[in-house]
Amino acid sequence: MKKFSFLLMGALTLGLFSCQDETSNAIPQKNPQLPVMSADALVLEAKLPATLDLTALNAAETPIVVGDLVSCKNFPEGYELKLVGEVGRQAEFTNVGTIDLTLAEDSTIVTNADDFEAAYVKAMGKSARPKDVYFRILAYAVNGTSEARLGGADVYYGAAQSTVTPYDLNIVIEDAYGLLGTVNGWSVADAVLLNHSGLNVYDDPVFSHYFDVTVADAKGGWWWKVVPQSTIAAGDWVDAPNAQYGVAKNGDEALSGDLIPMRINGEDRYEPQAGCVKQAGVYNFVADMENQTYEFVKALDILYLNGAYNAFDWSTAARLVSVDGNSYFGFATISGDFKLYGQPDYEGIVYGKGLGPTGVKLDGGNISIKAPGFYMFVADLEAGTMPRAIITSLGLIGNHNGWDAQDNLTPSLDMLTWTGTVALDGEFKIRMNDNWDYNLGGDPAFLTVGGANLSVEAGTYDVTVDLAHLPFSITLVKK
Repeated sequence: MKKFSFLLMGALTLGLFSCQDETSNAIPQKNPQLPVMSADALVLEAKLPATLDLTALNAAETPIVVGDLVSCKNFPEGYELKLVGEVGRQAEFTNVGTIDLTLAEDSTIVTNADDFEAAYVKAMGKSARPKDVYFRILAYAVNGTSEARLGGADVYYGAAQSTVTPYDLNIVIEDAYGLLGTVNGWSVADAVLLNHSGLNVYDDPVFSHYFDVTVADAKGGWWWKVVPQSTIAAGDWVDAPNAQYGVAKNGDEALSGDLIPMRINGEDRYEPQAGCVKQAGVYNFVADMENQTYEFVKALDILYLNGAYNAFDWSTAARLVSVDGNSYFGFATISGDFKLYGQPDYEGIVYGKGLGPTGVKLDGGNISIKAPGFYMFVADLEAGTMPRAIITSLGLIGNHNGWDAQDNLTPSLDMLTWTGTVALDGEFKIRMNDNWDYNLGGDPAFLTVGGANLSVEAGTYDVTVDLAHLPFSITLVKK
């Protein structure tokens, strides 16, 4: 992008201005030991326009005037003035982009379209849509290699709002996206489709999906990339712009950042690299394809059930899950002694045997189960209890059967996957042992103990209840 020539405006300082008309090119360094300078030394008037079209300003090489220096008095002797602009998404400036501002000879405070765009993208993302932004100025007194904030950490100048139209980065959003990597053996054709609201993708560019990164996965690295619908349909890697998305550095372990698209411009070809998650957990992977960002959001708290039944192997330890950090539930085929751990490690949070036959407490002794079987556990850490029951059947109960006896599903050998074909009619729940001691409901993709009734159109469905992966889920495929 073009930058306007400051020569058109006369001689300017390089971001520093002395109230005694002295300049310096010294690079300032923050020094928290310096005293707070008075905010009264500086008076600025906000001049940021109510609307900014950055493309037009860049084409015309027009500077952006964000304020006027009205007065600068009682300024500390020997110090110079440094001004920094902040662009924020909210009035609280939760997301911030910064701009080094320049002071012209006529006392106007200016920047240019390129620098404003960079700050805008940092705060607002890469969308080309006009958005309302907040703006303010921070002022520093600089002396050689030291600087002090005028007025302290809570003082700002030139506060304003503007509707900004940023550069159009020609971002194309397809109707669907998938994630591939460790989760599917890097099979492009079998990429795991990300969920979407169904709205126009330019109205809702966010795609997401829950992924379970196990201890074993994290140890070896859970690798990932994103591919669009067109690449998935091709069934293999496509050598074309935007045919895949990843990160800038191969093996980047960051849980959030920019989604880098594949770029091809003549002989200039850039292929994004694969990200790598090395922290075990259940994540909601969220991709914003308009702003081209990603985030792995921790979705569940986990307790690891580790003991003699699994030979104390963290990679095979059963897991109890929670959404509130207090009540946990999960399943395990188990017998013998075990404890509950807040992390896949013996050091840290450990729960063991508490009072009574189902009691649990911090740093308690071994919990022991003598009768081997497939158990469901429901732990309430605040109450200090963890009732459990051997599960012998699991089925669906609801409108279709008058909320009477459950229609049982068939378990896998490890009892963690239950399948069957059931004629459903509206609301239903998942029930164990043909009684109401334990049942699952809520979101089909995020089952919880005692959750709300599930609902579906009347019809016959192939049903799969997945207790092997987190979050626990039910899949219904209409026949």
